Amino acid sequence: MFFIIQLEKNILLEPRFFGSRIGDLLTSKVTQEMEGTCTNQHGFIICVYNVTQADRGRLQPQTGSALFKMSFNAVVFKPFRGEVLDAVVSQVIQYGFYCEAGPARIYVSRKNMPSDMKFEDASIPAWVSEDGHIRIQVETVVRLRVIGTIFESNEIFCIGTINADYLGTLE
Repeated sequence: MFFIIQLEKNILLEPRFFGSRIGDLLTSKVTQEMEGTCTNQHGFIICVYNVTQADRGRLQPQTGSALFKMSFNAVVFKPFRGEVLDAVVSQVIQYGFYCEAGPARIYVSRKNMPSDMKFEDASIPAWVSEDGHIRIQVETVVRLRVIGTIFESNEIFCIGTINADYLGTLE
């Protein structure tokens, strides 16, 4: 789920930024470019820290800019298939519901819920069990199992299920 990894990034800096504070500028540029991004290999980058300059930089003859290789540590979030997460329901529709666990948006389909759950299209839409003890609506906290993940440029989408023992609402 959460990992600390070491990454490298090439940063191109224009000549007007050369000066005594070049190290601070490179650190802030790495942080701005990397935090909040998502890759299939690493997951969603939450935080960048311990940024160091891996080399002295190489001047680009055509532009006068310099290319710096930067090394840094990052805290990443990457959900795996089969992992159990706690999430907050953000939207309820007749085909299932959407919930969020950190930067991940998770969809739980009607087919991935217990068979006794029925959709109630009232003023507050909800999924309700036949006996009425379980009610899933917006702001409900649910425990689910991830059954699939899709990583896009700045988001993580997952498919989840609450159809197993110890999964469902946490109230």
